[in-house]
Amino acid sequence: MRHLILFAVALCLAMPTMAKPALPTASSQVELLLQYCVPAIEDRLDPADHALQKKLPEFSAEQALKFSPDGGRVFAIPSHEGNAVLITNRDYTGVCGIALRETDPPTLWDSLHASFNKNDGYRINREKRLDAEKVTKKNFHKNTDKGEVTLLVTVSDTPRSGGMQALMTLARVVGGK
Repeated sequence: MRHLILFAVALCLAMPTMAKPALPTASSQVELLLQYCVPAIEDRLDPADHALQKKLPEFSAEQALKFSPDGGRVFAIPSHEGNAVLITNRDYTGVCGIALRETDPPTLWDSLHASFNKNDGYRINREKRLDAEKVTKKNFHKNTDKGEVTLLVTVSDTPRSGGMQALMTLARVVGGK
């Protein structure tokens, strides 16, 4: 019993020195969008099929409801250890989203602007700041040879308890080419 108590005390003393796992970088979070959503949406593929081809594990329908209340499919992204999921829409295959549990907003915006800039054909369409909610929304737009694409990004200044801090959603524009 004495050894068990000493072990418990040693474990408690060591706990503050154990580091929290490092948050994936904002550029690697944007890379998820570039790797999983951009090819599917710009090439007019089903994002769920694309995620399966990339061997992303799919959530059960019950688990998916937390992220996609409309019944869309949700996929884990193992490289981001529970910090990011890919979300699709049940009714419209032209939507692909990456939800982030936690991110660094200024760095995420910098990475997004670097990745989705005029050289890639994306232009910022609209920007809105909701000070009361401490949320920023930006909309990027691109015309491709296969149709129009829009990227809507919503980022909270701080992580939300039990929720998402950021959502990056790429979609084909209905009625586009």
